[in-house]
Amino acid sequence: MSSTSPRRIRAAELRRDALELRRAGASIREIAATLSQRYGRRVAPSTVHKHLKAAREELQRQNADLAAFYVDEELDRLDRLLRAVWPRAVQTPPPGDHRAAYDHLRYVDRAVRILESRRRLLGLDAPEKIEYKGTLDGLLGALLAEPGAQDVNGTDELE
Repeated sequence: MSSTSPRRIRAAELRRDALELRRAGASIREIAATLSQRYGRRVAPSTVHKHLKAAREELQRQNADLAAFYVDEELDRLDRLLRAVWPRAVQTPPPGDHRAAYDHLRYVDRAVRILESRRRLLGLDAPEKIEYKGTLDGLLGALLAEPGAQDVNGTDELE
């Protein structure tokens, strides 16, 4: 069935109208009743639910595409910035030239910050895993107690 078939056009209109009514705060049953009147045929709540779910999934796909576009744009900016500072960051300053050494460290710092931004954007910095050896009550007690306090089991081991 082509994307311009009358059936697909009606389905797209129904989806658009259902989404508009949902955004206005209507329940699925209210949307079904309104669309039944509007289109002159019965629209079941399950049909409304199906169309709202499809609309939500389409919006999620569009948001994912948009997010990927922005990530690509930001990575491109970071790449250009890194290319600008990298030659000075890796160039060894002449011995005894304190000004050149200071500038070199500034460029190294900039390069490191750009690389950190890139890692954060790509999600490469995984959170550190902390394992607690004790009870949940003990953990809650230790978190609520003063620093250095032990849990009810007499342990405060976090690894």
